[in-house]
Amino acid sequence: MSAPALPRADDWQDWGVDPAWSRTLEVASHDGGTHRWHVLERRPAGSERPLGTIVCVHGNPTWSYLWHRVIRRLGGRYHVVAVDQLGMGFSDRLGPRTYAQRVRDLDDVIGALGLQGPLVMVGHDWGGAVVQGWSGRSCSSRSVRIASTSKPSSRAWRMKANRSTSPRL
Repeated sequence: MSAPALPRADDWQDWGVDPAWSRTLEVASHDGGTHRWHVLERRPAGSERPLGTIVCVHGNPTWSYLWHRVIRRLGGRYHVVAVDQLGMGFSDRLGPRTYAQRVRDLDDVIGALGLQGPLVMVGHDWGGAVVQGWSGRSCSSRSVRIASTSKPSSRAWRMKANRSTSPRL
């Protein structure tokens, strides 16, 4: 199955996202296929080295937009990557994915992005469980710090309730 078309630059800007943060990549999968992933990614400008790398994983049924304020605030000092999990956002649409598949999916995209430790892994909702599963498998090869949230801020909930200000998929 294919991924949805990416928004126009004007749409990204209306949503408070720099269009330059959005990109897709073809990722070889543990299941033998290749899947298109969408990520929002920002790092310090020029030759400035990032203080570290932060990987953000959304929950169900959201997408990387959930992390746009984190990217805006921290991307000037850190390398921040927010992935759209397979089947969500602008990544490839696949059939149902098990928890174990999602953990391995995250490993696939982290490898394709060439991310090295130390990594700060941040997950929301189901993304928190996926991050914890990935960290348990990967902590011997990378220095990992984990943060998991059970719900977005109250402001994010208000935005969700007011659909006119929140981007739809």
